[in-house]
Amino acid sequence: MSTSTDRFDQELFQRIDEVLLYHWDPSGLARDPLAREHYAGFVPDVFAALLDDADEQRVMELLLLLETEFLGLAPRPSHARRVAEILVEWREVLERKYTGASSY
Repeated sequence: MSTSTDRFDQELFQRIDEVLLYHWDPSGLARDPLAREHYAGFVPDVFAALLDDADEQRVMELLLLLETEFLGLAPRPSHARRVAEILVEWREVLERKYTGASSY
């Protein structure tokens, strides 16, 4: 049986994969059914940063690094910031979900 931490990790990993494909998508591939693999290699790095309690600025910097150094694209700072906000928000939502804490 999975522990709460295992379920948290699995769901966060899945959410990162979805956010990178459907929100970040610097190569414009989200409509391609086979595109999921294109960004899959970046999920572990983003996952590690979020587990290390990275803030929005740090996640944004990571996304910009991936865009420019690994994909060879022009940086999109405002877009990367918004995606970083989404990723950090997902981490916070899942932390509340799996620890039973609520901010409501």
